[in-house]
Formats: sequence, structure tokens, C-alpha cells
Amino acid sequence: MSICQLINSTITKIKEYPIDVNNLSPDEYQQHLEELPKQVEKLGNIKKLLEAQKGFGVVDKYLTANNLKPSGVEEILDIVTVNRQEDITDVTLIFDGDLDLSDITESIDANEILGNIQTVTGNLYLWDLESAEGLVLPSSLGGGLDLSNLKSAKGLVLPSSVGGYLNLVSLTSAEVLVLPSNVGGSLNLRSLTSLDGLKLPSGYHGPLCLSENLRSIAERDPRFAGVTIR
Repeated sequence: MSICQLINSTITKIKEYPIDVNNLSPDEYQQHLEELPKQVEKLGNIKKLLEAQKGFGVVDKYLTANNLKPSGVEEILDIVTVNRQEDITDVTLIFDGDLDLSDITESIDANEILGNIQTVTGNLYLWDLESAEGLVLPSSLGGGLDLSNLKSAKGLVLPSSVGGYLNLVSLTSAEVLVLPSNVGGSLNLRSLTSLDGLKLPSGYHGPLCLSENLRSIAERDPRFAGVTIR
């Protein structure tokens, strides 16, 4: 999914909502109240993503590659100023706020959207991602990281610092897992079947979320002394 496809799908969903809410049933009206703000927020995130990457030709690149010039994209381009410059690879780009990429299932699509962004000040949602092979994540997150659908750590290179929670709830093995040097919140590893290979960041105090079977084992393991285990 390219950036423009993400824009288009979001705008399409927004435009699907009826203007006259008086004709909606109670259930339809409730859905309208719950879903519309989510789509508007996602559109705002896309706008910020484009702003963070301005100067890298990202909009022109995807419009040209996908032969897209749909209604709605202009709404973004009216707000975002895109400067035509050569790609700069040594610039640290910052995305301010939460970045919701929860619809992404493939690493290549996540990489395409993240581009050169090295820092996300809020949370990064990638809970539908099924494989970490080739995934390039920002090096620093101010908030949490949700990779709750990831079942294997093969190829996973996590940010060096995650200021909030780290959700790896579907991971079954820690054998090849390399955790960030800093995790500021909870670490969810409830699907692990063994503690083999699990090495926590230095100074990490938890909470570490494990299955009931592993909690009792971890509480007796000196590697986890001083760590809150749930």
C-alpha cells in the first residue's frame, strides 16, 4: 500500500459517511460517531507524515508511480508544501504524534510509508504486521510500539529506544529477539512458550507480562530479579 493509496482509502471512507445524520438508525448513528473521528485522525496522521517527509519528493514519487491524481489528494496537497529537492539521507526526520499504520500487513509497505523518519514522538501502531523480514523501524519512539500480530522475531530490528510499552503479545520464542536498550513501559510477551534467549534491557524493571506458566518460572530466575512480573 503506497502513501497515495492510504490517502485515497481514508478519504473514501470519510466521504462514505452521510451528511444527513437525521436519517440514520440509532445503530448507524453510533457507528458514525465512533468511526468518523478515527478516519479523520488517520487523515491527519497522513498529512503529518507528508509534512515530515517534505523535500524528499514523496508525493510526486507516489503520484507518478501509481498514476494517481484522484479527488481528495488535492486536499492534502493544498495543505502540505512539497519542495522538489534531491533525496537527503543524512537528515533525521521526526514524526510528531502517534502514527497509525495498523492496516499494514507487509514490511515492504511499512518501509515505503515510514521512509526516512527516524523518530516518532508518540505511539507507532503496526498491529496487523505479520512478518518483520526487512522491516526498518524508526530508531527512537517517544511512545509505545504495537506489533501484537507478529509471531516471529526473525528479521526484527527494534528501535534502540521505546519510551512507552512494547507489545509483542503473539511472539512465541525469544531465541532471536533483541530488545531495545530502553523500554519505558510494559513489555508484553504473554505467548512465549519458554524464557530461553530472553534478555531484558539493562535496568528494566517492568512490568513484564508473561503467561501464567512462565510467571512462576521467571519469579525464581535471577535474570529477572527486581522486575515486576504480571
